[in-house]
Amino acid sequence: MYFVSANQILIREDLPFTHPSSVRRPQITPDIWSKVGQLNSASLPSMEMMQQTTLGYDILAIDVDGTLLDSTRQIPQANRDAIQRALAAGIEVVLCTGRSLGESEAFINDLGLPGTGIFVGGAVTVDLNTGTTIRRSNMDLDLVRPLARMLNESTGHFVLLLKDRSVAGVDYRLVGTGKVDPASEWWFEQVPVMVDQFDSVEHDPHPHDTIRISIVATAREIRELAMLINQDFGDRTFLHDFPVIAANGNGRHLADEAIHLMEIFRHDTNKWTALHEFAKSQDVPVARVAAIGDEVNDLDMIRHAGLGIAMDNGVVNVKQIADQITLDHNNGGVAHAIDQILDGAW
Repeated sequence: MYFVSANQILIREDLPFTHPSSVRRPQITPDIWSKVGQLNSASLPSMEMMQQTTLGYDILAIDVDGTLLDSTRQIPQANRDAIQRALAAGIEVVLCTGRSLGESEAFINDLGLPGTGIFVGGAVTVDLNTGTTIRRSNMDLDLVRPLARMLNESTGHFVLLLKDRSVAGVDYRLVGTGKVDPASEWWFEQVPVMVDQFDSVEHDPHPHDTIRISIVATAREIRELAMLINQDFGDRTFLHDFPVIAANGNGRHLADEAIHLMEIFRHDTNKWTALHEFAKSQDVPVARVAAIGDEVNDLDMIRHAGLGIAMDNGVVNVKQIADQITLDHNNGGVAHAIDQILDGAW
């Protein structure tokens, strides 16, 4: 587990964040985390406005887990090839994921994606050419503290405060007392994140820089917590939950005893708000934005994009509101969707 004390920072540099040399863009180096941009909509990437393609769509947003990745958490070769075809056709491909930038860097390196990426469920937008954070939705301190205390007292687990590493020096700050839940411990061993811990949320040295609060518990416990949060903080939060990613799958079949991750954001934060703002900055109308996803955190972007595409392995409510349903993540669903777009069928 990549765990550090409050007085020590461990930097993992065995996965340098650089684009392949074939991409004619400035390389992103490990000092990505020291670069912080202006955090407002006027600071979106200083690139020329996109020219409309001859296709139906100029921007394609792609979710990562359950969409781009197959069930072994790898990118199928068919998806890699299709993304390169989309880029060659002039489509801006935007990863739009619940993961942080650090949790996504291997896939970005693998694909050699230029341009812009949307992370943490829409809370953070990054210029991948420079590694600069160009948009971040921080949660209010008077919301973070009571929420963190309530979640810690209710579960006996540390509460996970997600930070922007370029500001706080860590990705996850664990606050409270108790223990680290096994799912989080496993996750921290899988991805190059930096973590520290404080026994109280009041001791957080970056109190105004929390972009997401999360907790891991059973599906039954999460439902009870959601009721309390909606009762006390409902109009100030946007939250959702889904089965955790784990070594043995997501455990969805366990129903109420499945281990779920609840993510809590500022009320106006989701993938669509970030994607829409990026599209507006590039003068791309909503009708020319396509999005592919599978989970509840993809609902808004699937609903509002000009073309909303659900994975066949997606949850029911995502498939119900999608314009199209592609193949599942183990059968190149992203590649199939891209080919339909490039062929003009969708």
